[in-house]
Amino acid sequence: MFHIALCDDDKRFLQRFSVFLRDKFSRYNYDIKTDLFYDGRHLIEQVEKRKRMYDMIFLDIKMPTISGFLTAEKLRALDNSFCLLFITQLTVVPKQAFRYNVFRYIDKDSLEDDIDEAIAAYLKKRKMLSSKDEFIEFSYNYMNEIRSLAVKKKNILYLEVINRRVWLFTKYGEYEMHTYSLQKYWEKLGSQHFIIISRKYCVNLAQIVELTGDYFRMSNNKTICIGTTEKAKEEAVLRYGKYRAGRLWAL
Repeated sequence: MFHIALCDDDKRFLQRFSVFLRDKFSRYNYDIKTDLFYDGRHLIEQVEKRKRMYDMIFLDIKMPTISGFLTAEKLRALDNSFCLLFITQLTVVPKQAFRYNVFRYIDKDSLEDDIDEAIAAYLKKRKMLSSKDEFIEFSYNYMNEIRSLAVKKKNILYLEVINRRVWLFTKYGEYEMHTYSLQKYWEKLGSQHFIIISRKYCVNLAQIVELTGDYFRMSNNKTICIGTTEKAKEEAVLRYGKYRAGRLWAL
């Protein structure tokens, strides 16, 4: 399932567009969940305060309260991984529109053709990136729903077992995983770049900032104890030392 945000001050258009998108994705055998926003401020707040990440965001360029460009700028400061598409009736797109890593421009006057092409290109791109192992797919729980997440390995900080559940911590948010043990996730990620510590953490070696005493400090300033026994500590230090020395490929 793809999680998609739609933002346009035209409420009638937004309702129709949501149904339209659902039909288009269903033709590729994909389900989508859409969140509708009638101004950019509420969308920014949703992402910023609730850490709600989206696979795709459709933004109207001309909105009265806050423009699509300013909304895109603030969203990109929070998350650079989502697919951004501008919706417009402008015949000439301003140069500033190209600053925000835009995937497509959807013309409201040629909606059918533009959306067909954009969805096909988006799905093709995701497949290509997955084949290069740049992204890895997970399933996670959100408000009693199972959702899918595609995240770059290099953006994973660590996984942690909390109350017998595995949680994924990334640069952009944290997610309660749907299935698998910590060991299974470690195998899924590829053991050459990740290390299991104290049966509680699976740490991305590339996201370790420093080793201080018995602790790793991660790039988000989280400190993780490297082990409770001398053997476990020695193994963690040795593994990290080999990684830093370049004996293991960096992400």
